[in-house]
Amino acid sequence: MRLSTSNRNAIGVRSLRFDRLQAFNFDRGLGMVWKGDAKNRLAKSLVTLIDDIDQKVPSRDTHNDGTIGDAAHQKKGKASDHNPNLTQGGKGIVTAMDVTHDPADGFDAGAFAEQLRLAQDPRIKYVIFDGRIFSSTVSPWTWRNRDKGPGDHSEHVHISVVDDPALFDDTRAWPVNLPTSTVGRVTGFPPTIKLGSSGPAVLDLQNLLGVGASGEFGPETEQAVRAFQDSRNLLADGIVGSHTWGALFASRSRSAEPRSAGGLSPALIEQICTLAGRSDLARVDWPGRRVAPVGYVKGMAVAFGHVYAKWKGGDSAARLMAAKNSGNDASDALSWYDSRFRAAGMDNSESGATTLRHLFVLLIGLGMRESSGRHNAGRDMSASNLDADTAEAGLFQMSWNARRASPEIRRLFTAYSAKPEGFLSIFQEGVPPPAASDLENVGTGEGVEYQRLCKACPAFAVETTAVGLRVLRKHWGPINRHEADLAPAADRLLQEVQGAVDAADVVAVVPQPEPAGTVPKIVVPPLATDPLHLLVLVLVLLSKEKAMADGSARTGQGVDPVTILLPLLLQSLLTGKRIDTTELLASLVTGKPITPPAVGQTPSATPATQSTPVTAPAAQTPMAQPIDLGALLMPLIFEKITGKPWPGTTPAEPPKPEPNPNEPVLSKPSVQLGVAGLALSTILQALGVVGLPFGMGGGGAATQNGTLATLIPLATAAVGATGGFGALANGAVVLLGGLVNLLKKSK
Repeated sequence: MRLSTSNRNAIGVRSLRFDRLQAFNFDRGLGMVWKGDAKNRLAKSLVTLIDDIDQKVPSRDTHNDGTIGDAAHQKKGKASDHNPNLTQGGKGIVTAMDVTHDPADGFDAGAFAEQLRLAQDPRIKYVIFDGRIFSSTVSPWTWRNRDKGPGDHSEHVHISVVDDPALFDDTRAWPVNLPTSTVGRVTGFPPTIKLGSSGPAVLDLQNLLGVGASGEFGPETEQAVRAFQDSRNLLADGIVGSHTWGALFASRSRSAEPRSAGGLSPALIEQICTLAGRSDLARVDWPGRRVAPVGYVKGMAVAFGHVYAKWKGGDSAARLMAAKNSGNDASDALSWYDSRFRAAGMDNSESGATTLRHLFVLLIGLGMRESSGRHNAGRDMSASNLDADTAEAGLFQMSWNARRASPEIRRLFTAYSAKPEGFLSIFQEGVPPPAASDLENVGTGEGVEYQRLCKACPAFAVETTAVGLRVLRKHWGPINRHEADLAPAADRLLQEVQGAVDAADVVAVVPQPEPAGTVPKIVVPPLATDPLHLLVLVLVLLSKEKAMADGSARTGQGVDPVTILLPLLLQSLLTGKRIDTTELLASLVTGKPITPPAVGQTPSATPATQSTPVTAPAAQTPMAQPIDLGALLMPLIFEKITGKPWPGTTPAEPPKPEPNPNEPVLSKPSVQLGVAGLALSTILQALGVVGLPFGMGGGGAATQNGTLATLIPLATAAVGATGGFGALANGAVVLLGGLVNLLKKSK
């Protein structure tokens, strides 16, 4: 059951070579086996098994994983369990699965198959690996040779389950002890969770789904999970396994930053450093590591104060860190260390500041085991993890592949990359210069930037590791072996830090509602519209039946489209240079003509539009400055739609128009609109959007459109000059009637 070599190299997914039954998803480049679609699904017992394997050995090779059969298997019909031969609840059931043999990365298919044989699980129908088979019915539970030639199931183990629905859909855990990965390798997806589960993984799930984040998997969360699974064409069973986690992570925006987290004042940082320098923790002799660098003690104290302030402000990552002991030994370090915490008198049964503090006590012990408190520690040179994804770095020797365990890790990476302020100068105190190997960052892309950031921004390493300890405790060998010590002196120091932060009344900065009477800040969204569409919008907004007010200081006021468009059009025709639509829009909105660049001067480029907080329309800027169409257009559109001025501006008193019996024809709005429309159609013809008029473009629909685009503005101006909008309306009816007849004839 293999992909061809070329497909395997090009795709790298764990799936059979699907044909019409193809269906698999990706989790950030990690292939997922097919588990179900609208017509068929995988037996639930096998879903449980693959989820367990994925959770415990996610770094394994998966290119030979597979479930539903390809076209070749479909031809075998009922001879292959990879086909949906059974029916349950209106869906076809696939009762077979292949799992790639990859002993180097933690999954030995031979040892796994032998465990299944010895367990004699009643769900097993038969298992095949490396030319041998055992069955639950034929010579029960005894290995037999298959004699199918070399390479028979040597790259993967095949598991088939029995045809009994009560057994093939039995979701009990399989009685096998899956191997764990080596230190430095990611050793767990978020765990499989369902109704009744609780803890940090549930909190993560609820944040991803956008439901109330309580940390308890209740009916509301289950309903949201089922709805999400159904929307992604997954098996909608309300159980969140690796497949659902992958789809959730893929659907989440990766650029979102954590909630705002204010900083500690310099005076408070100095106070915390003084407390740390005088503390008992600064003199603790750590087993096998001696006394910690004073910068490590001070830095960890300040980092705790920083995270504690973020927790007080409701920061999502800090809330995850401070969640109560989940009771899940497989993923949560607080649960794994529960007996040791209790022996030290540290209770983590309630979410809050106390649990957050105890997590940092464990974190301090872990840093001493992994790096001896050196923020600049590079990867373990004796390890084989040599790529950007798995190379460890920094105080806690964490690697970038851990990001898949929680979206908070990527959000922290985004935030600290944008603002890398991580108390480096504090952590540096007493730390010896780094060795050449410590300076090395392995690989390229995000992984190498992660390594650099861990060493250059210690607070980033602290926060990401604190999150990782709650959702991915198997990532660290010292944690797995209970080698990270819990120092009571650390808890005493952090209690003092907590008190200092409370006394200073430091809380993370979170968005607050504006006080009554203040001008609200309005964020202009990026404009993703073609400038030609915006040009039409501006012309519509500027067209009026009354004379334009003389208020040129206000956006969109005192603008005569004719004085803007005609000079530009003539300049374009004479020089052959295309009109810059963005600059044209800016001129129409601001009322200021474009000043041609001096000889030898290069016009400034127009940058991509960005979201810009606006409190009032900005003063007119020279056209050589970057143009923000959002900031220019939003006040105009707001005023036209609501009839009110842009927030923060003072409405101008419109001057009372004086009657003018001798009003020139060109001052009439209808004539102005017609001339503007004519200029617009000419621009569109020059750009090739519509054809040339009167057959000059070679005939056909293009030149018909060009003729209409020319005649309609002329007719508008003529009728407006002679008979006003009443006559214009009658003329429009005639023109539209002619257009309909023309279209009918063209058919």
